[in-house]
Amino acid sequence: MRNVQGIFAAVVALFAVTTPLSSYADGEKRPMALVIMTDGLRADTVESGRMPNLERLRAGKWMPGYKSAWTLGGQVSPGSIPSSAPNHVSIATGYGVPTHGLTSNKQLAAGVFTAKPTWLKRIVDAKPGATALFVYSWWPDANLYPAEGVEFMQSPKNEDDEPNASALSLRLSGADAPDATLWFIDAPDVAGHARNFYPMSSQYLAAAETTDRYIGMGLDAIASRSTFADEDWLVAVVSDHGGYANQHGIVQSGNMASHSVPIVICGTGMTQGRIPGVPYNFCVAANVLGHFGVTVPDLEATPVDGAPEPPARTLNDGLAVYLPFDGGTAANAVSGSGVTPEPSTGTAPTFNDNGMCGKYMNLPSGAYLKLTGTDAGSLAYEDSGRSFTAVVWTRHNGQAAGTDPVLFGNKNWASGRNAGVAFLARMKRTFKVGGRNKDYEGAGFNVGDGTNRLDVGPFDNEGSSVWTFHAVRRTDDGVITVYQGRSNGILGWTSGTFDGFTLATGLPFCIGQDGTGGYGKKFVGGVDDFALWTRGLTHDDIRRIYDAGRKGHDLGSLVKAR
Repeated sequence: MRNVQGIFAAVVALFAVTTPLSSYADGEKRPMALVIMTDGLRADTVESGRMPNLERLRAGKWMPGYKSAWTLGGQVSPGSIPSSAPNHVSIATGYGVPTHGLTSNKQLAAGVFTAKPTWLKRIVDAKPGATALFVYSWWPDANLYPAEGVEFMQSPKNEDDEPNASALSLRLSGADAPDATLWFIDAPDVAGHARNFYPMSSQYLAAAETTDRYIGMGLDAIASRSTFADEDWLVAVVSDHGGYANQHGIVQSGNMASHSVPIVICGTGMTQGRIPGVPYNFCVAANVLGHFGVTVPDLEATPVDGAPEPPARTLNDGLAVYLPFDGGTAANAVSGSGVTPEPSTGTAPTFNDNGMCGKYMNLPSGAYLKLTGTDAGSLAYEDSGRSFTAVVWTRHNGQAAGTDPVLFGNKNWASGRNAGVAFLARMKRTFKVGGRNKDYEGAGFNVGDGTNRLDVGPFDNEGSSVWTFHAVRRTDDGVITVYQGRSNGILGWTSGTFDGFTLATGLPFCIGQDGTGGYGKKFVGGVDDFALWTRGLTHDDIRRIYDAGRKGHDLGSLVKAR
């Protein structure tokens, strides 16, 4: 029945005479919109070098007069697990899962739910003469109703985006282009399930490259329109969810292992810059409706915009601890910070050549470094003791996953709910995949407030004796971002929030141990170029430090350069 309706709509469209919206005044440009909803595109993939079209859109370099509000730290819709169908409905309607009620892919496939109207339908209902199109390649999306008056165009083959990309590009360049279009691209999700969602996966990166080619086809088609100068376009790219190992991001028992999604909204009325905080992917619904002047009083999504970057701060600003280890000691390279590195007694660290950036600190089992003076009572961390950044290069020596040794932290790791933070070298979590348990392992991050906890990761398994970059930052807007970078230039990350975040534990940071220095599972391996700031660095700062390190240049070279 749904396919018949879609075919009928397509036939009607062929004979329809497209008319401009009757609701805009003489001399006012015609509002038009294209929203591209990707499936399973992780935010960190955008900077992989495989998505130049999305990058030029994000940078505000698509067409003169068009600027982009963007984030690489967006989250799935409120109340949603990171599955496709719940987020498709949220992105298409502007309502969170608790309101629209669709919680699973099976519900959408069966068509047994009551959804709010899509913004496509609201536009055609509110604007006489307006046309709207939904293009998709995942067959359950045929049930994204109620959407009477909206044309549906399904790919001839499930999960095959190529026919849609060609047909829609031709449509967008012609006189019969819809006023509002929602276009679903499935490629990243297909590759992620087959060969892992990590940006370290060549197959996943190839799918991102294909997706970007489709995005470029759409952008070029719009720019080629003979009437483009008389039109006011809003172009947005968003993802329904991220990915983790060979499955979607996971949220279980309130703990986050999901990955962030990109949100890019480009238009003549947007402010070029990063969207503050952690916006949801369904915010695009509010921006599109506002673009067409359609008001929905109870809409849960709120429009977002970019914000100018705050004044740049030097890397010296707030740098409390910097340990390059190049002198063959644990000496603190930052003068006047009041921090004293204290090597463990008994089994002590050693200092060896051939680190990532010169010499490195080697931690045999039982050795660690206590950073006395880094407790929140001694250092003035910004945002009432809740903002900080730590970066380090490490390599572990083949420890078994699941032992959860602390790479660095300032909490009592006897419980993940205890206040403070712990960056774990060998986290392991078990999840159901195809009805069977499957283990995933790698570095991860934990934060607690005494009652609740948040776990991020584990990230991709970096392998034994491989130098890997790790960083975590918490900025004054409440966003926590955790990074993992390889020496080959691939930097991955995920972002989220934790309301009870605090560094006030009464304990100092330790390297190779928790804040007590007494956790039973020991980190064994190398540590190089560790630094701790009392503020949240910018994403660009983190990338600059990472890029320098993988080329063998330590943080000291950047600090001197600034």
